[in-house]
Amino acid sequence: MEGNVRPILHMLMSRIRTTLKILIIIVAGALITQTLCFAYVLTRSPELAPADVIVVFEGQVGRTQTAYALADQGYAPNVIISPASKQRLKRFDRRFKPKRTFNRIIEDKARTTFENALLTGKLIERNQFGSVILVTQWSHMPRSYLLLKTMLLGANTRIEPCPVPTGKLKQENWYHHTVGWKMVYNEMVEIWGSLIEHIRYKITGELPPDRIGKSSMIRKLKAHLLFKIHPEELSLPKKNDKGH
Repeated sequence: MEGNVRPILHMLMSRIRTTLKILIIIVAGALITQTLCFAYVLTRSPELAPADVIVVFEGQVGRTQTAYALADQGYAPNVIISPASKQRLKRFDRRFKPKRTFNRIIEDKARTTFENALLTGKLIERNQFGSVILVTQWSHMPRSYLLLKTMLLGANTRIEPCPVPTGKLKQENWYHHTVGWKMVYNEMVEIWGSLIEHIRYKITGELPPDRIGKSSMIRKLKAHLLFKIHPEELSLPKKNDKGH
């Protein structure tokens, strides 16, 4: 009996070791690919050209202001701020006082960066826009760009990033500051959560009734995995809008 068990155990251990090696290779490949994608977006020089639509993933101060400034300069005749209701858009109009007329397309449902990309992607396809200027914070740009690019696969839509500074940090100087590396690390962790949202949506075909990040387990996990960024590290006022 013992002689029969040993070969089986040896075979099982061999298969487990092989499976672990494959998993390690897959994870290492995914991390290398992710790093290269982030590096590509973070080192890409913005070359803005007129587009069909300006898309804003709303969050920290400066994103919507930048979008309004671009629209005022004639970069696009359409603007999507995700999320923003009609009432909120009216507040933005009163605050930024645009001089040029442009069309505001409502997207008021998104609760996360994945949902920003999913819902604005649907609007872009529905309106047959062929070019997009994407506005968000520089550190948030790689995740936002990659997610929106994924949502528009096969659509042949050009996406041009327009990264917005966060306090003293911007795309040109973030790597000189420790807090800049913390912010990039946080986004590299957060994109895995966005990918899980994407997989869930692909399986179920619908968005969850509650924002995924609301659960206590997710909040605890984020507290352990993510760096806490303090406003003073960015030379930001303490009262600022929260991102997704």
